[in-house]
Amino acid sequence: MLNFELVFMKRFFAFLFLFLIIFGFAQSKSGIPNSQTETVRDIETVVLENNSDPQALEILRKADLLYRFNSPKSLDSYSYKAYEKVSLDIDQDSISNFKEVFKKNINLFKIKKKRDSLSEISARQIFARSKLFLWERAQELKYYQKYGEKINILDNRISGLKQPINELIALESNRNRIPNQIKQENRRLYRFFLTDTIEMDDRKTFVINFREVNYRKAIKKRKYTGTVYIDTETFGIKKIENHSKEVDESIISSTWKYYNSKWFLQEESVKLKMSKMVLEEESENEKHPRKTKKNFGTYAYLSAHYFDFQSPIEVHQQDFRGYTFSIKNSNGSTLNRYRKEPLSARELRTYKTIDSLGRIYKIDNKARF
Repeated sequence: MLNFELVFMKRFFAFLFLFLIIFGFAQSKSGIPNSQTETVRDIETVVLENNSDPQALEILRKADLLYRFNSPKSLDSYSYKAYEKVSLDIDQDSISNFKEVFKKNINLFKIKKKRDSLSEISARQIFARSKLFLWERAQELKYYQKYGEKINILDNRISGLKQPINELIALESNRNRIPNQIKQENRRLYRFFLTDTIEMDDRKTFVINFREVNYRKAIKKRKYTGTVYIDTETFGIKKIENHSKEVDESIISSTWKYYNSKWFLQEESVKLKMSKMVLEEESENEKHPRKTKKNFGTYAYLSAHYFDFQSPIEVHQQDFRGYTFSIKNSNGSTLNRYRKEPLSARELRTYKTIDSLGRIYKIDNKARF
């Protein structure tokens, strides 16, 4: 049991550390048009020459130049709310298959190392019914140019912990930072190609595909690793999608909303692959029994929704007093007010399962240390 405790704690804190990375990445319709126009053929030639499209670079230059003007912080005042959810789970499309293999072969797990016995089986048992980690947070964000920004933590809950870790819930994504793909100093890190102009939310939009400079197209790999959508009128950033080179490795997406002539971040979504979990499945042929391995990827998921935008707002000096962060509630009792949809049965079981492990292994004390 001591071995399980050690491995479980290592995984718990490794995930918290990974969350720092996820929030750093969070701000960072791919593919080219089907019609083989002259523009597309020109772009194909550029790809082979490994140079960015000059038109795409000029659009990105204007987006970078006008970023501060398009940012909500150029307004005198505003407020909005945010709901964020972070979890550690297997691939959503593989849950039913995982349950089936686990149920049939609960005693047939291959043990490669001595330390990989109780801990690994216990982790698999958790994944069969729930996620391994779940964290929810609701915030209210207010801004006034004279006083700056005030962030009220409306509620917060972390699976396995009775009390929140204040240093952890104070983490912020890059919602007020210009995405890396737009920054002028990062032009040499990517290759950009203007591939289309479309209508998005009734506004004309440039579609710019990109890939990393050190990436060479290979069989079964993506030609582009991301797409930037730029509003043609304001040159505001409407959406960024960033994919890994390998399919289903990771996905990072951010979407902005045009409100009061500014671009507010509306949604963030991250799917980041962490590792693989291997299960063995035994064939039903009794005469020629065979064991086959099935791989299940474990992923870190982040989703964030920003809503109730208001600008200008009625400003009271007392609302901005004290620290930048203030905690209104921290037991998760009011989170249902801010969720876009109720928690699934799998998510509800996560709180129940991981909370019970937290009590057994006293995660609160170790997490604070």
